[in-house]
Amino acid sequence: MFVPEIVMDERCILVHNHDLKTPEAVSLAARFTRARLEHARQDLPLNISRIEIVFDLRGQQYDDTAKVLLNAEALGCSCVTFYRG
Repeated sequence: MFVPEIVMDERCILVHNHDLKTPEAVSLAARFTRARLEHARQDLPLNISRIEIVFDLRGQQYDDTAKVLLNAEALGCSCVTFYRG
């Protein structure tokens, strides 16, 4: 069973805390996120129309490729946010 971190009305939010310091790490995070989204879509209630991803980057440095590879269109979700706290 899939359980998102936050569900509000017609949207759910998935929070990811990945190491994004190298291009390889960013690529791995992108593959993981796409797989998690694919799995999520099979188990979410039908009323969920938006899936949002939050990358928690507090205290981390990240590679410049992160914002290119980890965007909503590339991942197949409604919105991507980078939270730096």
